[in-house]
Amino acid sequence: GMPDYHDVVSDVVDLALLRQRAKGRHYADDAALRADVRRVATNSAAYHGPDSVYTTWANDLAARYDAGGVGPRHGERPRPIDVLRRLQ
Repeated sequence: GMPDYHDVVSDVVDLALLRQRAKGRHYADDAALRADVRRVATNSAAYHGPDSVYTTWANDLAARYDAGGVGPRHGERPRPIDVLRRLQ
């Protein structure tokens, strides 16, 4: 674990929470999911630093989501649960 994580990151969002929220239909729209995907990247940079492999991965995930590259077809906006299934 990372015992000091909550000292550094106040708005914790991770892939497990994204999955839970998507399965529970928490996201009312695409913008809400996009904000949480971006928050994963922001949190990683705050905790691990901007040059960390974790931050690089999180930024790549956010960029692929924004580009529609994690959806059912390139260029189409995926449903939140479809995005998270592709991340497993």
